[in-house]
Order: sequence, then C-alpha cells, then structure tokens
Amino acid sequence: MFAVGDIVEMFAPSASKTKYHLCVCCSDENGVDKFLFINSGVGYEGDFVLVDGQIHGLPTSKSGKSVISCSFVIRCNQRQLLLFKAKKISELDKVIAKSLAEFITNTKSLTKKDKLPLVNGIATYSQTK
Repeated sequence: MFAVGDIVEMFAPSASKTKYHLCVCCSDENGVDKFLFINSGVGYEGDFVLVDGQIHGLPTSKSGKSVISCSFVIRCNQRQLLLFKAKKISELDKVIAKSLAEFITNTKSLTKKDKLPLVNGIATYSQTK
C-alpha cells in the first residue's frame, strides 16, 4: 500500500489521535508495513531532529521541530492501515533519508534485528531517482 520514504497520516491507537509516520519498510511476506512516528517534541536519544518544513506536507509545530522517532517501530498490516485511514501526504527528501539511514545505523535505541531492514530500506530509497 505504501512505499519506503512515504510520509503517511493515520490514526495512532497508542496516541489516540491522528499522527504522522514515515514508512521505512513496505509490505513484508506477511503484508506488514513498518513505520516510525514523526513527532514535534524533542528529548530522546533516538530522535532524528529536523526543522519544520524539511518534511514536506507536515503542519508547523509548536516546537518548530519535526522529529522522526527512531526508538520504536510501528507495524501495521493492510487491514489496520485501512481501519486507521492511512493516507500518503508526501515523501521524505532523499538527502534527509541518507542522513536518517546513517543515524539509525548508529543509534542504540533500536535492536540490530530492527535496524537492518530499516537501514537497508531507507538507504536504498535514498539512492533512487
């Protein structure tokens, strides 16, 4: 349903509201997509911090930051994506994606098992035209 690099708006049950996400792995053999939350608050080791406007399509935040949280991978199957009314709103810039892949490689907030597919997917995306 989505591709690596897609910025997706959907209801997040854990937050009980609509949030923005970055697709980091598209449908695996079980039809599961993987996402990272995009927040506006900063303060965790696994935060990849950008200035508002660097991710096209996101509203401005009170903090002036767009933060890709690299400490928790959100997994959604196709049924959940429909229930959560997931929709693509933009794509991550390729230069930012390259920096994000490097950040994830070095972060200690994800396990090696979680890191590998994310880094591979984002690095591949960053090299596409």
